[in-house]
Amino acid sequence: MALCFHQLTLADKSLVERYTLHSSRMNCDLSFVNLYAWQTLYQTEVAEWGGFLFFRFQTDGHLAYLCPVGNGDRAMALGELKEDACAHGHPLLILGLCEDWLPVVERMEAGRFRLDENRDHADYIYSREALANLAGKKLQSKRNHVNAFFRNYPDARFEPLEKKHVTGCLELAREWAASRTGRGEQRAVAAELCAIERALGKTEELGLMGGVLVAGGKIVAFTYGGTVNDETFDVCVEKADLRYEGAYAAINRSFAAYLPERFRYINREEDLGIEGLRKAKLSYRPLELLKKYAFWSACGIQRKDKETDEQALNLKWQVRALWKLCFNDSNAFIQLYFDKKYRNDSTDIVLCQGRVVSALQRLPYSMSYYGLTVPVAYLSGLCTHPEYRGNGLMSSLIRQAHRKMYEVGCWFSLLIPADESLVSYYARFGYAKGQRLALESRSNGLCDAKTDDSIHYTIYNSKNGLPEEVIVRYFAERLGRMQGAVVHSSEDMDVVFETLFLEGGVVVTAECCGEVVGVAIAVRGPGLETMTIIESQAESIAVEQFLCRKAAEALNVPADGMVIPYVSTYDVQMRIIRIPEVLKAVAAAHPDMACSLRLVGDDAIPENNGIYRLEGGDCRFGGVPDCCAESVCVDRIMDVVQLSKWVFDDGGPYLSMMLN
Repeated sequence: MALCFHQLTLADKSLVERYTLHSSRMNCDLSFVNLYAWQTLYQTEVAEWGGFLFFRFQTDGHLAYLCPVGNGDRAMALGELKEDACAHGHPLLILGLCEDWLPVVERMEAGRFRLDENRDHADYIYSREALANLAGKKLQSKRNHVNAFFRNYPDARFEPLEKKHVTGCLELAREWAASRTGRGEQRAVAAELCAIERALGKTEELGLMGGVLVAGGKIVAFTYGGTVNDETFDVCVEKADLRYEGAYAAINRSFAAYLPERFRYINREEDLGIEGLRKAKLSYRPLELLKKYAFWSACGIQRKDKETDEQALNLKWQVRALWKLCFNDSNAFIQLYFDKKYRNDSTDIVLCQGRVVSALQRLPYSMSYYGLTVPVAYLSGLCTHPEYRGNGLMSSLIRQAHRKMYEVGCWFSLLIPADESLVSYYARFGYAKGQRLALESRSNGLCDAKTDDSIHYTIYNSKNGLPEEVIVRYFAERLGRMQGAVVHSSEDMDVVFETLFLEGGVVVTAECCGEVVGVAIAVRGPGLETMTIIESQAESIAVEQFLCRKAAEALNVPADGMVIPYVSTYDVQMRIIRIPEVLKAVAAAHPDMACSLRLVGDDAIPENNGIYRLEGGDCRFGGVPDCCAESVCVDRIMDVVQLSKWVFDDGGPYLSMMLN
């Protein structure tokens, strides 16, 4: 039976603490204050099963679980989590796995897993008494900081956290957040501030234990946390105004002294690999660094993915997680894309400490170009982890992708920028902006559409009965006549149809005498009275209009609603990769053309730079040393952007039904 997870709420406090308070586990992850405060970020859910409490959550696009807490059959518990993960199309990822679970994992998985101990996420466990007294020579400097604080601010006092302090604590937290302007830390700071606001907003309901330091009538430091078990208290947050020297040391000691003596241990959480934070935590002489492991098992999805290389699977799932983090796509679409389109060998990535932090895919397609069918690559899924942006990672990936395209013989690289602001960004890499397509929005025309009675129209809202191969051939024949049109294979169209029906779209076919004479693919929206045409091809305008009318009826779009051709709403950008081949095709299509040009500035593919002479239906290419280039007379000097635009003067590129 499937596990019954539900969203964690305040009402689950007693449920969680029924399992955690009498447990020997000391992980900060199990403090209900932490679980509740971070719930909106991690979308944390809980479920009971077989004497265990399970926690499921989202982290950087991954579906993940905490190490189960409770008593029962541990092997069966792991099996249940694996089944749940696989049911959601994910590998099993457990974070915060404890050392006492390692033998169970090793027996169960028999080496078919990845286990990482991450020092950055080890919890610092201290003696509460030691932090309260700061006794001994090794902690003398800490005593000095505390004494100096109270000496410099003689009116300073510690007060237990109450509801009346919340406003002052939030002001200090927001000042702290505003001061954190380092590259890559804004996202983490914003998330922590949100967690602080969520926790302080429910001080009484959570039974929040904390304290504040008041000096000069204002709060200059605060801290709070929650119980992990009967003997361990977790300090979730500690903030101080750095203008008050010694405030951090003073709030630390004052709160430790305030805590009830039943708490023998204080968990001050991890250092996240931050050098200064690590140094500070170690200086307080922890009793233990509580090791926590990340466990990743792919064997539950190997049959589905037909992958035997666990390293390849790990890469795929990291790229998938990054996609989910960066794009607002549904889980169903992401699963479909990574099941049907994604391939490791057409993916370029940047790794940082074994973690995928930037990625793109080079999807192979074919294009009709002056009567030829030529290989092209479509750039998809360009994304960088928010904490790593601004470091030039994507720039290096795009250049790397161009080099690989050149080596495999791609003529063009194509992309559709997510918004207008990215057009100039991609232009830096040689991408020209394509022509807006001639298709225009049509309104108030659906009611008037008329067609021959001999034409039969069929509407499909699922793949059941859909004549896929017939439609594929029809589109291939029609698009093959167009200049610069991307032509889809049967495999491509299978994914297009699955994506369409996931989004509630329809396919409408028109047939006459047993032959297809038109096909339209459409989805509802944007807006209640709007329909977007993903693609439509027909033997006449009348048939195309009637196809749109039938699609509108199927999607409950009013007859006077707006019909938007999908492809006309996007700017296609293109870049030449193999210039000699492209210009040979241009010359063959224009035998009367006679001109010479010099291509300059292609740093990514320097083999493209040089002199091209188009004459008599052919193109001759010769590289020219930089020292001699200025002395060679040519009709035109172009960079890659200018040339990319010029070679599509006769139309194109035309992209539709792309997976963006």
